[in-house]
Amino acid sequence: MKSVHIRNKAAPLLACAVGCLFILAGCSSDDDAPIVDSSDTPATATISGTVKSFSGDMLLEGVVIEGVYSAAVDNAMTSTDSSGSFSLTVDTGENFYVHGSFTDYATINSEVFAITTSIPGYDIEIPTVSEAQEIIDAAFPTARPQLGSAAFLAVDVYDPNDPNDAEVAGKVIDISTNVTPDGVAYIDCLGSASSTGETVFCTDREGVMYLAYFTNPAEAIATVTVDDIPKTAPLNVGEVTYLEYEVAVTVVDPVDPVDPVDPVDPTPSAGQL
Repeated sequence: MKSVHIRNKAAPLLACAVGCLFILAGCSSDDDAPIVDSSDTPATATISGTVKSFSGDMLLEGVVIEGVYSAAVDNAMTSTDSSGSFSLTVDTGENFYVHGSFTDYATINSEVFAITTSIPGYDIEIPTVSEAQEIIDAAFPTARPQLGSAAFLAVDVYDPNDPNDAEVAGKVIDISTNVTPDGVAYIDCLGSASSTGETVFCTDREGVMYLAYFTNPAEAIATVTVDDIPKTAPLNVGEVTYLEYEVAVTVVDPVDPVDPVDPVDPTPSAGQL
């Protein structure tokens, strides 16, 4: 079973154009704040892509895609066409999150971010309500919180330097203390709760890497941090917010087998030639 996932196919462009405090999704940028000072910035820009189902990879027509602003302005709205495609026009420089809803499917949200230029390739995959509930039940087999009665936060961490976007293990998900979840679970490869206390690498995962739920969120927004990268996550009861982080895996210097304290100098000396 797959998990809630908004995977942006245009990550390099998004990283340059988006200032984020999330990525469910929506965005896979590591930027921390919007860049909106340029006098050449247009008044509006578009986010475009497709929406598919998780199971069957089916393009979905009629999915309502909304840009929900943090400020008191009218939200942007559109819907997918017969090919599952959408183009959402939003105000540049305004913090917002992407909200996707469709009958019998889980309602999903992205992180809060702002853009200064149009973003193509913002592709979204969503599970049905029953698929999402199966993921929740596997992660929290005792509590079994219901999708319709709590706000859910899902997190995945990927290595941007890996050609296959490999998952990154050993990362701790930190949620700001003023928003305390009722339950958290790092998830193993079979979709069950892991006891590691950190993300787990899987070649074929049955769910997301991390899932938290809030039965009565004290605030509408939570700040989530992975490796000092903060993202702002909306928390809405009955909905899933998905955050996607790109964290490069640290490359360890080779070690001299004769003197393990000193790394190997890759440049040979005259005596080594």
